[in-house]
Amino acid sequence: MSVTSWPVAISRRKLKDPLLKRILTFNPGWDQHTKKLPAFSDIRELQRQLKAQGLQLTTEADESTKGPASFTLADPDGNQILFDQHV
Repeated sequence: MSVTSWPVAISRRKLKDPLLKRILTFNPGWDQHTKKLPAFSDIRELQRQLKAQGLQLTTEADESTKGPASFTLADPDGNQILFDQHV
């Protein structure tokens, strides 16, 4: 699957402190009810695709591992985007 077509659960959290930015969370491997999807792109593959497109990541998933992992990046406004795989 390409980065433009992954099925993920998405949540937006607005933080109570107005000085803090918002965070957008993608959960590869989960549907909107946090149920495991039968097929999905592993977070490490998504990370490789984003880096290949020239995006700078704030944190990175360890590519030598399998299963749960996460990485983050920031949008042009400084809002954090979290890719958080639980399966």
